[in-house]
Amino acid sequence: MLRIAILVLIIAAASVSATMWDRWPGDLDGVRLLQGMVNGTTEPVLNVLNSIGATKGQVTLSAGSVVWLMYVQQRRQAAFLLMVILSAVITTQVLKYVVDRPRPVLPDGLDVLGMASSPSFPSGHATFAMAYFGAIFVLLAGSPQLTGRRRQVALTLLAVLPVLVGAARVAWGVHWPSDVAGGFLVGLLATSVAGAFFHSRHHIVD
Repeated sequence: MLRIAILVLIIAAASVSATMWDRWPGDLDGVRLLQGMVNGTTEPVLNVLNSIGATKGQVTLSAGSVVWLMYVQQRRQAAFLLMVILSAVITTQVLKYVVDRPRPVLPDGLDVLGMASSPSFPSGHATFAMAYFGAIFVLLAGSPQLTGRRRQVALTLLAVLPVLVGAARVAWGVHWPSDVAGGFLVGLLATSVAGAFFHSRHHIVD
């Protein structure tokens, strides 16, 4: 519960800060750094990463994972995953409305490479990526069926993917790094709350 309380306080402080400043110190430098990595080789990868957190990607991954877990008789795990995703998405939309931070306005030499219209803080793509992959991380980390090198590779990939999705949003010029950080915090909060809820009643992992 202490971790949840700390996350709530940090998110509240970050949200207040985002209402006061359109960007934080270091945000512009972060965009410059990541846009400098966009080229013919990295652009297709960035497109895939951006599609993960888009509406179609969210629905496809969420529905597919929940249906699969139900199919293999993992109902508690399916309920846990669904709770994480729904709470993360709802919290993000509420914060976007309350904070109402504008999308980045970039100086000459930097470009907005993607389309975005909703308020900027927190990043919905980053929130979903942290919530979805974080929930899968929790499920696999507690599974006795996944061991050895396969476990290490799977958990490392799940930890890295949200970071890559967030970096792609910054590289696209549609979010500041602080928007992505806010999204990560909301995703972590959703995973922590759902984890505490399920562990207080029954184990998520058999």
